[in-house]
Order: sequence, then structure tokens, then C-alpha cells
Amino acid sequence: MRRVVCGVATVVALLGMARYLAPRQSLKLPLHYNATPSIPRGFYGSVMRDTVRRGDLVRACVPMHAAHEALARGYLSPGPCPGGTTPLGKMVAGAPSDTVHVGQNGIRVGEGPVLDAPVLKRDALGRSVQGALGTWVLGAAECFVVSTLSPRSYDSRYFGPVACAPPVVILVPLSKVARTKVRAMRQLLSADE
Repeated sequence: MRRVVCGVATVVALLGMARYLAPRQSLKLPLHYNATPSIPRGFYGSVMRDTVRRGDLVRACVPMHAAHEALARGYLSPGPCPGGTTPLGKMVAGAPSDTVHVGQNGIRVGEGPVLDAPVLKRDALGRSVQGALGTWVLGAAECFVVSTLSPRSYDSRYFGPVACAPPVVILVPLSKVARTKVRAMRQLLSADE
């Protein structure tokens, strides 16, 4: 019981402090908590935008063709997305109109160098996985999302582009530690431009 009370008190305190912890921009609730290794762990605020660009952290749903396997294998939990999964929190590596090349050793956006995001042949339990190998020309409402923090991240390397139709939910890290890690992730992407 004491843990529950402490947990509720912590959440209430974080909600009250969110405007002081967040970068100086308009945040909209709800807050999101990320517990996965794909992006830095912690609380995120969200803003809605009509456009998405490389380096944005987005909250997006996996394509319908990937949802069944994601649920069956436990890659994602049940949630409100059209395929019945929870949304992903990932960084945009390829924005609308970009050409993304997916190879075994990683991905390349346009003619830039290969981003260290290899396509693994097996998941953490040793099950065979299919990569989205090949070249993807992203449409006006598509983006390619990846994690450079986790080599086992379930992301566009395995299922292709996700929908990034407006309004797009952009995640904004609330802690200084998470903001620092996100900046480092963005630098990896900008080196590829």
C-alpha cells in the first residue's frame, strides 16, 4: 500500500513540475512514460505538429501487417493502435520524400553513410525475423523510425515505414538526462546528411 501511495505522489509531483522540467515550448498532456530501451527511459511531454523531420521523436503505430506478429511475439503490448498494439516511441531517421536503403548492416538515408542499425536475423529468443530489406521511397505521410540505442529495437528495419500523417505526436523529453541522450541520437542522424 505504501508503494502505491508513493507512486501516486511521485506522478502528481512530476505533473506539477513538468512545466519547469520541460524545454521552453508549449506541451500538451498527456504525459508519456517510456520504459523501453529504444529511446531514453523517462517521462515525455507531447506536442502536435503537421510535419515531421529527421531527428524527431515520434509516437507512431506499427503498420497493420506487422501488428499481429508484434502482439503474438510480445514485441508490443495490446493498445489503441489500428492493429491493436501500443504506439512506438522512436526517432525519425527517414522523413517524407526521403529514400531509405535497408541492408543487413544498417540503414542509409539518401546517399549518406550507413547508420549503425543492423538488421538482425534472430530476435532475443532465437526466433527468425524478417527484415524490411531493400529500398523505400517514403510517401508524403510516411516516415522511417529506428533506435540507435538498442540493437534489438523493433522498428522500421523490420516492418518498413510508419504513417506520419498530420497531426504527428512529437515526444519531448522532460529530464535533462534524456534531453542530452536525445541530442546525441540526433547527432548520429545529422552526420548522415
